[in-house]
Amino acid sequence: MAQISNHFLSLLLISIFCISGTVVESSNPSYPRRQSGAAAAYIRAACDNTSYPALCMHYLSMYANSSTIPSPLQLSQVVLSVSLNRVQSTSSYISKELRATKGMERQILEDCLELINMSTDALSDSIREVHALVSPRTPIDDVLEHISNVEDSVSAAMTFVSDCTDGESPGEKKRKFKGTMKRKLLNAEQSVTIVLDLFDQYAGRYYKP
Repeated sequence: MAQISNHFLSLLLISIFCISGTVVESSNPSYPRRQSGAAAAYIRAACDNTSYPALCMHYLSMYANSSTIPSPLQLSQVVLSVSLNRVQSTSSYISKELRATKGMERQILEDCLELINMSTDALSDSIREVHALVSPRTPIDDVLEHISNVEDSVSAAMTFVSDCTDGESPGEKKRKFKGTMKRKLLNAEQSVTIVLDLFDQYAGRYYKP
């Protein structure tokens, strides 16, 4: 399964907030650059329009003192990388548990692991598409196509995680395992949901009624 390395993710986050200290959105050159102080309020407002405002703020609070207000695209890109890490962590956990699981429980975990890895692939595809949107070299005519690709990929990732979350419980596994499994899946599902909510705020600027 295709995965993005932690080193690449670090470079990706640096490119979002540190390149010349500016907002990089070639497809929307009119986006305002404002001074620090408004960034926290802007991030809070964006998170309030997501399904999990408190978790969204937790992911983005470190950028509240940015010298410029991050755009909806930048916010969704940051949470996208966080979400990918959450899903990969869940995949690693399931893989570890599989080594000590047999019978029907093993089949359930294998099916869930396949869905989680499909979610990882979809989020990786989304990161590449968002990276194209951030790039100043991306032609304006291609913006809507990249937006559609991101929406499709993130929606698919959310569906894969949800299918695993809603699947059959791992049999008679001890309660601690069930709790950890469900907690990791729920965290992954919530983070992907936040990505889609934030990205929809960005995409909505291009879909005029």
